[in-house]
Order: sequence, then structure tokens, then C-alpha cells
Amino acid sequence: MTSIVGRLPAKIGLVDDDHSIRKAVGRLLHSHGFLCKTYESADEALADPELREMDCLVLDIHLEGSSGFELRNRLREMRINIPHIFITALTEPDSLEWVQQVEGTPCLGKPFEEWELVTLLRALLDAKTR
Repeated sequence: MTSIVGRLPAKIGLVDDDHSIRKAVGRLLHSHGFLCKTYESADEALADPELREMDCLVLDIHLEGSSGFELRNRLREMRINIPHIFITALTEPDSLEWVQQVEGTPCLGKPFEEWELVTLLRALLDAKTR
């Protein structure tokens, strides 16, 4: 079971407007011992009081309505600092590199390998507990 200090298991929030992605990634995370709560939009995530309790977020960059970037910025404005990973179907190497270098945030192109997401999540959770 993947834990974070003081609580088992770690809670992951997944924001993606694609139902099949939410279902598949949710199952993947559960199979690796994470609790996963899914949201289909940035607005739905922001409306959930449990969002503040998430240990990490997986944010699709291109959502209907507010983008993953806008959601992350809104959380920062609210002083909610949750580690996050961006995911995107637009996988031009320049775009992924820009997100990682300029934004300073891990970014995975869809489809991504199971181990890539799990490894990044564990690294972010480990860094959070230090």
C-alpha cells in the first residue's frame, strides 16, 4: 500500500474530462494502493471540500472549461499547495519539455506507461514527506 506519513493510503485527485481516462487511471492507482478521487472538470474539483486533503493531483492540461494550468493557478491563489503532475494528449516534444522546464512540473503524454505515473507519484509523495 502506498502511504504518506501519518495516513494510509495516499489520496490522489485525478482531473480529466475523458471518462475512459478517469476510469482507467483510477483503476491503475487503486491497483497500486492509492485512494483515487476523480473529477471531470476543474470546477468540480474546486467545489469539493475534500480536494484540500489530496496528497497529489494528476491534472489534464486540456479540459473543457478551465484548463489544468488554470486549476493549478486557482489552487495557488487559495494557498492550497498540492504536488501535481500534468497529463496531456498533445504530446509534441516541445510542449512536454516546456511544461517540465518552464512550469517545473512533471508532464506525461497520453498514453503513458503505468510505471511512469506510479513512479512520479511516489517521488512527489516522498518529497512531500521530507
